[in-house]
Amino acid sequence: MRFEYNDALYRSRNTILNILDEQGFEVSRFRGFSPKEVEAMTINLTIAQIDTSHKTDEKRKARVLYYQGHFNRKGTDKLVKLLQLGFVEEDEQMPEEEALKFTCYVMTNEPVTDVHNLESVNMWNKYNMRVYFCCIYNFVNNPMNHVLVPKHEIVPSEQHDLLLKELLITSKAQLPIIRYHVDPITKCLGAVPKDIIKITRPSPSAGEYIVYRICAP
Repeated sequence: MRFEYNDALYRSRNTILNILDEQGFEVSRFRGFSPKEVEAMTINLTIAQIDTSHKTDEKRKARVLYYQGHFNRKGTDKLVKLLQLGFVEEDEQMPEEEALKFTCYVMTNEPVTDVHNLESVNMWNKYNMRVYFCCIYNFVNNPMNHVLVPKHEIVPSEQHDLLLKELLITSKAQLPIIRYHVDPITKCLGAVPKDIIKITRPSPSAGEYIVYRICAP
């Protein structure tokens, strides 16, 4: 059981580093860790914590927090404090403009359930924080690289109006939804509500076809 946990921690750490790298965050200094270092992480999870900035926008921050044990709704305030620790004073709340540029991954050793998903939505609504709960056992491989997963990408916000005109619709709400806090691909992309996701699927007749979804709570 211990070996299984260490293996999941080691492999999921590689996955989360690759996910952050694809989003443009600087993660090079966190790579090259050994299995022995992973053993140390299991004893002291703060060693496993990742804090980094975006390569082109230093105001964009990312934090990966490892959370061991059972999470419940009573633990939300404690978790928010842990996520914001070092960024704001203990009795303060992160300003909205900073929170919107703050990406948080909570790596847990328990299955992600509706409790986690509900709190992810609540933290977005209350604190404007994007918090993604990820079970380390489900992230031993990057979901984006699975052979059955088509290409997903976020449509830049400045292209939304033109895209709606091309699709002959008047509102993003007319698009099919994808849950930002549930779908593993939106977690990999770092998507948040109101983002439009472009999905390019292979087609035996047309070569490929494109669908769009609106990211929703």
